[in-house]
Amino acid sequence: MPTLEIKTMITPFDPLHPQNLMVWLALFVLLVAIIYRVVKIVNTSQEHSKSVNSNKPASNTDRIDQLERLNKLRESGALSDAEYEVEKKKILS
Repeated sequence: MPTLEIKTMITPFDPLHPQNLMVWLALFVLLVAIIYRVVKIVNTSQEHSKSVNSNKPASNTDRIDQLERLNKLRESGALSDAEYEVEKKKILS
């Protein structure tokens, strides 16, 4: 009885084969898209943190300085008493 011999052809991976080049190109495009998206997210979060930090309430020394300037404006007559009170409430709130 004849024996059946099965031969398998295992070919080494050829990165320069045209089909494989298309895979490399697709992976490169995907990688660039991912990097672009990550950079965009990081920039957006940095802009958000800057806007959040700019909305922080003024420190006590800043408030005191603002109140002193406001009082000088009232004493010089540049602000009426009503305007002074409105601005003072804004600073203290």
